[in-house]
Amino acid sequence: MYGTRLHTHLRAGLAVLASLVALAAVPAVTASAANPHSAGNSTVVYLSPDRSFAVLVPLPGVSKQSYSASRDLQALNVQLGPQSVTSSTNVSGLTGRTGSKHTVTAAGTLSAYNSNRTCPPGGLCDNTTAWFSTTVNAQSGWWVATMTFGPGQSQAAWLGCCPWNATTMYLTDNWSVGGIAVSVNISMPPGIGIAGSGSSASWSSAVNNVWLITHSFNGIQFSSNWVVCCPSESAWATSQFGGYFVTTVANS
Repeated sequence: MYGTRLHTHLRAGLAVLASLVALAAVPAVTASAANPHSAGNSTVVYLSPDRSFAVLVPLPGVSKQSYSASRDLQALNVQLGPQSVTSSTNVSGLTGRTGSKHTVTAAGTLSAYNSNRTCPPGGLCDNTTAWFSTTVNAQSGWWVATMTFGPGQSQAAWLGCCPWNATTMYLTDNWSVGGIAVSVNISMPPGIGIAGSGSSASWSSAVNNVWLITHSFNGIQFSSNWVVCCPSESAWATSQFGGYFVTTVANS
């Protein structure tokens, strides 16, 4: 199931301005300023000490057709999520329920892809794309049930040639579950930008003068003393060219 929203010039009206408030709140960072080292064809914007969290962008001049963030993540010893992306999910009914004296585990995959036609002012039209692919694990026992997202990856990309880079690329990931009395435990280093409470968590980033952002993550866990079910995920990709914005959303 896909959702797509198109944002054009900021002067288009109050509705468009309101929809961009969240994006404006995300501080844009320059990749070279955040972390100057590279891996393969990527600049490493961030890499956590335990390799559970990474943000990569392509080096200048790298071919859009041949670039592989997954290859560079592997070189950094980052655990990859599923590499196939489909339009459906096989974990919609995955449930962890307490009450069993034995630990019960189950696993599945969430993945989705979407694109939106993008026509930068003075440039050539192409697509803004969003995708993600994530392993989800459920575990239940006598005292607690958990649902854990990761390992997984998401991407926001501008695929056009003219201009080669967007003024700013934005990527936002959202994870959520259903259940009763759910709490989220994010087992990642502080300061990486993931926030959450109850049954949902999110992460956002913005990088200037690039055409793609790749996010790798692991260990986003929801738990309950009753039941956890129905995992869902989305990735929001936005290309900005001056005052022109286009957003596409991949939903599971």
